[in-house]
Amino acid sequence: MLNIFHCYKPVIALFSMMLLIGGQVHAVQVDNLYTAEVEVANQESEERNRAVKEGLKLVFVKVTGNNQAAQNTALSQALRRASGYVQQYRYHVIDIDPVAAANDNQPDAAAQIITEKRFLKIRYDKLAVDKLLRSNGLPVWGNSRPQVLTWVGIEKQGSRKMLLPEFQPDLVDALSKIAERRGIPLLFPLMDLKDQGAVSPAEIWGAFAEPVRTASQRYQADEILLIRLKISNEGFTESSWSLLGKDEDRHWQVDGAGLTDTVNKGLNQMADLVAQQYAPAGGNQLQVVNLQVNGVSAFEDLYRIENFLTNQETVQRFQVRASWQDKVVFALSLRGGIAAFVQAIDLSGLLLPEDMPVTYPVTYPVTNPDAVSAIMPTDDVVENVAMPVAPDVSGTPESPLKIDNTDLAQNQSLAQSQNPDSDNQLTAVVSQPVVDDVDRSVPFKDVQLVYLLKK
Repeated sequence: MLNIFHCYKPVIALFSMMLLIGGQVHAVQVDNLYTAEVEVANQESEERNRAVKEGLKLVFVKVTGNNQAAQNTALSQALRRASGYVQQYRYHVIDIDPVAAANDNQPDAAAQIITEKRFLKIRYDKLAVDKLLRSNGLPVWGNSRPQVLTWVGIEKQGSRKMLLPEFQPDLVDALSKIAERRGIPLLFPLMDLKDQGAVSPAEIWGAFAEPVRTASQRYQADEILLIRLKISNEGFTESSWSLLGKDEDRHWQVDGAGLTDTVNKGLNQMADLVAQQYAPAGGNQLQVVNLQVNGVSAFEDLYRIENFLTNQETVQRFQVRASWQDKVVFALSLRGGIAAFVQAIDLSGLLLPEDMPVTYPVTYPVTNPDAVSAIMPTDDVVENVAMPVAPDVSGTPESPLKIDNTDLAQNQSLAQSQNPDSDNQLTAVVSQPVVDDVDRSVPFKDVQLVYLLKK
């Protein structure tokens, strides 16, 4: 059992301090989604095969966000050939504190003290795993994950305290490792004088949302988690949990045979709730969505946006459709739904939503591959640019759109050739539509998302 009241030498909470020094915190890039670590008894092939299968189950859960993903029929069959998804593996051994082992909550722990544990760390093939999931209609949740600020209250022998990460790194480490198995990054408050003055143990135990939210503003986390642990002398743990979200607060209770069992159950439930909100939907259906970004004053800004779009699992393809003044419209081919993409934008901190009416109509691409569609502003802001006019397609059924990545340098050359005096100022850039046979469920008619690029 974790000895959470044992005092350790002060350990600076570098992970929290670095985030504070860096300013505003947004989504965290989780880099170990396709890696798993499984405890093994030995290095025999049979034990290794078991660990490889168990590790792949953990990867399925992290990548989909679904705790029951491995129960999918197709994935269960894939587990039989789990070794085919392995890129590399290695063994490592860690030493166990004999005192902690003897105090572990096991009847015969004193007679069987374990001084070391052996683990197999496995890295799986991302492309193969993603293909398997998508071919079976399961979501692929990218590595940009919401960060959860975690406040912990502890009651033992009638005394209530708040978790101090600096002095109780064992519990911090245990909570972080459990959340890591679900691909959810945790952030713990520094609990310096400012935090202790802003939130009291009574407010944590009472789940008073407003003072906790106020105290949490300095960390700029995406979600706020409150954990209240009540530990009995017999080792049984009662707990209550609250997830303070942007739209609603959710509460639940968990009882367990020990501290580790309790926090494992509670954090898994938290991860399920977070995944329901942020993970993309499953299925192979693609949607075409138009994203207008305002405040794009240089091509360096375009590259920032392109880099963001390239790294989104929900964005299969994208293309610059048009630009004028400081506005650029991208056509996006999305997998997993618009909601998941909007969540990714919110997490990135790159774009801010614009509360403005959409007044720039878009002509839908037609069956004639020579036709050119363009986004045109309602007022005459584009000068000296020859804009092709799309033919009259009344009565012509709307055709699908093929979206390919746009070479922004080529667009820059086109813009400057049309207006050589622009000095890198953006002018209208028109893309040629190409017809393909992919069914698009969202018509390419109106700009649907409007954001401002954050400088």
